[in-house]
Amino acid sequence: MALICLSAGLLLGWSALFYLFGALLEPASARLDRAARRRACRLALQAARRRPVFWGLLVSFALLSFAEGLVLSHAVPALVEFGQAEALALLAMALLGPCMTAGRFCLLWFRPNGSSLPCAILAAIGMAGGIALMPFAGAQAGAGLFAMVLFGLGFGLVIVLKPILVTECLGYTSIGALLGAMALPCFSALATAPYAGALLWERGGYALALPVAALAASAGALGLLALATLRRGQRRGWPGGAGMAQASSGTGGTPKPRPAGAFHGPSLLRHGSRGDT
Repeated sequence: MALICLSAGLLLGWSALFYLFGALLEPASARLDRAARRRACRLALQAARRRPVFWGLLVSFALLSFAEGLVLSHAVPALVEFGQAEALALLAMALLGPCMTAGRFCLLWFRPNGSSLPCAILAAIGMAGGIALMPFAGAQAGAGLFAMVLFGLGFGLVIVLKPILVTECLGYTSIGALLGAMALPCFSALATAPYAGALLWERGGYALALPVAALAASAGALGLLALATLRRGQRRGWPGGAGMAQASSGTGGTPKPRPAGAFHGPSLLRHGSRGDT
């Protein structure tokens, strides 16, 4: 598949290839002219930014990206500082890739349809737990390896579940624009995390830097948990949840649920985007 994509990109050009994939995935969107697509993206972003779930996902993803960047750049020297042998620290870091793949295979095997948010919460808790265990590993090889395996499993699942959560919570309308709007804070947090970790190390060593990363991952998990509670309240008709839904959608009545995965392009052009949350 990768060879086919590479060959098509070289023959058609990458821009034309992306348009082709978009037409195959969303033929209704491909039939819109450029002005309509831009208007659809603008309306989708405006509608999403009025909803608490958009900001909750954005902040949670940014916190998890910060924890990810700090651990990926400082895991080996941190484990060595805590007493692990350098060879074992490198082995633990090398296990991240297989653990990420194993987590994705578990997701593919069990197919948790409709329960991506609980899976993401568990994955974020796994990230936080793995980071929190690293300072207590000491010279025990098994403890250090277990901490990195736990972090790697959670990290691999979070990466896969991010776009799925956006589609489940905000709908498929202009999904590229929504993911792009969330990408800048996440990549900014990911890029600043190594430098922030170095500053924290200068002040208090990795005994300070890693707990900060664990707190960031824990805050991201709590943010996702709050979103799950909000969604459950909206589905059960809680007064707070209904009020939040009305305020976020800009309507005075109860928002009508829409099937997950449905294309909302024509309705978007009439009255903006609403997801199923």
